[in-house]
Amino acid sequence: MTDNAAAGVSPGVPQRALRADAQRNVGALLEAARAVFATAGVDAPAKEIADLAGVGVGTLYRHFPQRSDLVKAVFQHGVDACADAAPALAAANEPGAALEQWLRQYTVFVGTKRGLAAALHSGDPAYGACPATSCGGWSPPSRPCSTPR
Repeated sequence: MTDNAAAGVSPGVPQRALRADAQRNVGALLEAARAVFATAGVDAPAKEIADLAGVGVGTLYRHFPQRSDLVKAVFQHGVDACADAAPALAAANEPGAALEQWLRQYTVFVGTKRGLAAALHSGDPAYGACPATSCGGWSPPSRPCSTPR
């Protein structure tokens, strides 16, 4: 995901790259939101997320103007992490071990999405272009098994 996509910027609108400090803020906000959403759900107070990220609420809203922007970015960040892990796990492990490790990571990802499914399927137009409908192209780690002799 691009830096601008992570920050809730509309696709198709030309944007310049985020400064290094802004990239750190977005990363901190995504991690804080992930942690807060896991314990308090997606309706947790914005101040709680900003405080955990070490930024002001204004910084949160600058990067994620609507709550749905933050929810979608946190979801996409998790999808990307699972997708990115698959090739590395497949390269470093036997197929069964790679799949087991990936499934553990995926289970943690799914298990910490308290209230996310309800938000994504709420019918709210803000979730219309949700990454849940566009996360094709990723799959568990795999590589061809050797044929028995």
